[in-house]
Amino acid sequence: MTRIFKIALLTFICSLFSSVHGQFENCPEKVLLNKYYKEKNYNKAKLMLDSVLSACPNQKDNPYYWYLSGFIHFDIFKYVDNRSPISKARTVAIESFKKSLLLDKKEQYIDNNTTVLDYLSNSYYNDAVLYVDTIHYEESEVYFNMYKSLKRFIHPDYNFDKKDIDFNNAMASVYRMKYSNKKDHRKEYLDKALTCYKNTLAIDSMNYSANYNSGIIYHNLGVDLILEELADDAELEKVIMMEELAIEYFSTSLPFLKRAYKVKPNDKSIIQGIVAVYYSLNEMENYVKYANILKKLNAETQIQKN
Repeated sequence: MTRIFKIALLTFICSLFSSVHGQFENCPEKVLLNKYYKEKNYNKAKLMLDSVLSACPNQKDNPYYWYLSGFIHFDIFKYVDNRSPISKARTVAIESFKKSLLLDKKEQYIDNNTTVLDYLSNSYYNDAVLYVDTIHYEESEVYFNMYKSLKRFIHPDYNFDKKDIDFNNAMASVYRMKYSNKKDHRKEYLDKALTCYKNTLAIDSMNYSANYNSGIIYHNLGVDLILEELADDAELEKVIMMEELAIEYFSTSLPFLKRAYKVKPNDKSIIQGIVAVYYSLNEMENYVKYANILKKLNAETQIQKN
């Protein structure tokens, strides 16, 4: 828990009980509500929220009521539900704090409301990261979008570039792993991986990971076609079509690998990829050029070892 958040929580608790009479003088049921919350009897406090609205319908327009509702459900999320990603209390807490913000014309609770909403938005991001795997990846995307939606509500001008890049690259890795699994060996996963890398490159055209992996994917698609052609006793027309498509894949891979090379010119794996592409395209002058660059790097590495 961050220091700022701790201060916000302490401020809330200190102010909560000192202002009970002023806030609740026309609604005695709220005294019980505060009593249960003070005793950390969160489930009773939650039930009492409905009783307060039944007895005092005007409280639905009171920012303090929703402020209190937010903290009750927030504590249920933390201490009863143990921050479970599927906690309904978190959803109710968010809606309550939002209502408090919208009704709080005097901005009495704005700092605490936004601080806790910030915390809850980050909890969605943590859940998104938690679920980035080959089983829960769809839930991960849902939580990531919920994180962005809530963060944007609090900070309309928030810059998501870094988070978007990290998340898209992570999801691309998941889709590539799905594709490499024999049970899920479907090209749609590679297409999804390429879409994720495309999203990254729309933000940062020189991103190393997105460029390198996009290049490798297209190159491997070309290689797979060639291997399929060799293994299949196909008609001449089909062979020509497969070769043309393979060349298209090789050509598509090259700009990605060249951009990755600009970022890391001494990375042998990139140069090996470029060498393989030029060889596949039968561009022997460029093949020799990069093969010699690779040869020089290997020689330098050997000298350093000695």
